[in-house]
Amino acid sequence: MREGKPDPAIAVFLAALFVASAVPLINGADGEEPVTQLSNGFTATHLADAPGRFEPVLYSHNGVFAFGFLRVGSASLDLAVVHLPSSFPLWRATPDRVADWSRPATLSFDSRLVLTVPRVGELWSTLNVVGDTVALLNSSDLVIRLFNGRGTPWRSFENPSDTLVLGQNFTMSSPPLISKNRRFSLRFAKTYMALYMEFYGGSKRPMYWQYTAREAQPENATQPPVYGRLDSRGFFGFYLLGGDQSVDMLAFDTFVRNLTGAFRRMTLDDDGNLRAYYWTEGSKAWTSDYKAISGPCELPTSCGAYGLCVPGGAPRSLSYYVPHQGMQIFVKIHVTEDQNLREENVVSDVRQGMLAVQA
Repeated sequence: MREGKPDPAIAVFLAALFVASAVPLINGADGEEPVTQLSNGFTATHLADAPGRFEPVLYSHNGVFAFGFLRVGSASLDLAVVHLPSSFPLWRATPDRVADWSRPATLSFDSRLVLTVPRVGELWSTLNVVGDTVALLNSSDLVIRLFNGRGTPWRSFENPSDTLVLGQNFTMSSPPLISKNRRFSLRFAKTYMALYMEFYGGSKRPMYWQYTAREAQPENATQPPVYGRLDSRGFFGFYLLGGDQSVDMLAFDTFVRNLTGAFRRMTLDDDGNLRAYYWTEGSKAWTSDYKAISGPCELPTSCGAYGLCVPGGAPRSLSYYVPHQGMQIFVKIHVTEDQNLREENVVSDVRQGMLAVQA
């Protein structure tokens, strides 16, 4: 299953960018090498209505990843780490207040990264961080570092958006993965990870999928919590925090193929499904080799609110909704095997956080 074709606008821009062996990137002269480190005092400006969709200011040494200004949708501005061959943003800053692409913005580094907009002020920053340089590692990890190897006070791997990549640990203390439309989240607990719907600014989080590590022991109070990590061999591994003791793994379709040299990501997509993808040399699009939820009727968005979902068939819309205690809420209705829907009581499924018509 192939998804995520490269954005043509970004692809054209990047093709032009790498025509020459040395490219002027940030206020530089012809022949300047791509910037691979930012130091204190750095400033870059996004020009109002810039023609491209991505304005890189920093590159990884392997040339596969870049960090810069990204246009989101038709008019919004964000900061992102982009996988250049596919134009896919692996990490985004996602400020609480949306910036307008048609207006100028400034990215600066003075001990911390800050995105500001004139007459609006600071939109995003790496809070409570003091560092000396910024680099983009060959793993796609954006890091703020101290001189002389004295530490890494901030890194994007510890502040994910909607995607995990190879070697990135995901723990119960990590910020959750949040889908781009901000309707779904992936969170880790002590022995499991789960998908949730995000309602009312996160005050309500109905769970709709859960996976528990098989060898984890929830009754053992002294056992460390479980964390997860994407592996290049084609699986998502579960380990005990504080070491690499494996307690389970989610194997992808490519695990038995021993596929080597692939770059992998795991993304919480806007339909609420968690999928794994890989990219190999010469790829034209990302290929998916894992999805957490296989049945379309199990996805909270497959039919839409108050939709009628038929297993094995296309979703159908209902012309009515089911009120529950005076509120309009998400309702998932299944059809019986004989394609009949008998009118019964509407009951609450607390575990799923949904309602279902009992047939």
